[in-house]
Amino acid sequence: MNPVRISIILLAAYFSQCAPKKDAPADPELNLLNQALDQDPMVDSLYFKRAQYYFQNENYSLATMDLQKAISIDSSKAPYYHLLADVRMDGGDSYEALQIMKETADRFPNRIPTLLKLSEYQNILKQYDQSLQTILSILKLDPLNADAYLMAGLDYRDLQDTVNAIKSFQKATTYDDQNRDAWIMLSQLLPEKDSVLALKYLNNAIKIDTTNTSALHALAAYYQIKNPLRSIEIYRHIIELDPGYTDAYINSGILYFSMDSMVRALADFNIACVQSPTEAKYYYYRGTAKEGLKDLLGAKEDYAQALKLNHNLKEVQDALKQLK
Repeated sequence: MNPVRISIILLAAYFSQCAPKKDAPADPELNLLNQALDQDPMVDSLYFKRAQYYFQNENYSLATMDLQKAISIDSSKAPYYHLLADVRMDGGDSYEALQIMKETADRFPNRIPTLLKLSEYQNILKQYDQSLQTILSILKLDPLNADAYLMAGLDYRDLQDTVNAIKSFQKATTYDDQNRDAWIMLSQLLPEKDSVLALKYLNNAIKIDTTNTSALHALAAYYQIKNPLRSIEIYRHIIELDPGYTDAYINSGILYFSMDSMVRALADFNIACVQSPTEAKYYYYRGTAKEGLKDLLGAKEDYAQALKLNHNLKEVQDALKQLK
């Protein structure tokens, strides 16, 4: 990273955001951190904890400032750089986030968690070959590292190399049979003829954590065509575990819609629209349910709202034309 550029970013953040708002309610956690830093302003771990707080609250500029301060006090702690990369990534600068992770890997070349994170960022930015090269570096340090094989599987999957993706995920589960994500990936990559094996893999994932919504979602998706009622039952269980899991409402609503149960479909789509009011397709789904219930005015309003949020949705354009 360019030091001059970083200084400009930090100065801008300081002048624009660091002054507290008079009307803002006091946060006990932040107050405690501020008090501790007032008493001893040279404790790097306190800056790191406050940066975590700012990051969780999406205040990326102040998080960056605290992390730079923590690193200036103690530059030997890799997690500080990891969080800085996350801050830049979530703040919209994926290139700088990747550069931070590259520099961190150069600083800690034998630290496997750092190399894994670099590989993950390379995968996110579609640098699959570079990610695989990073994984090779990990496997030289630890030939049985399950997480490295998981990342390799993700790279191969994204490269549409299903054979090597499956092999990599299988190695991940061989070296760590508690690797839930690898079991889920395996179940999704297997051909249709291996559906029994896919179900076995999904059950392995759920046994690891019976409350994991990702694994349960994958199981519900498995049953969507084979047994829609079982799929809905699983989606309702997901909602019990996490009422904010919007995808469960949407997928459940779609299944109810396919079974001509419009009232239940509409109820699920209503909740999805409330939880994600800027998602255009949710209004489209709700519009279809209203249309099925002969609420044509309501359907028209939802289709119009969907187009307002995303005017490129052809299915919404067609639905609106048919209504007119």
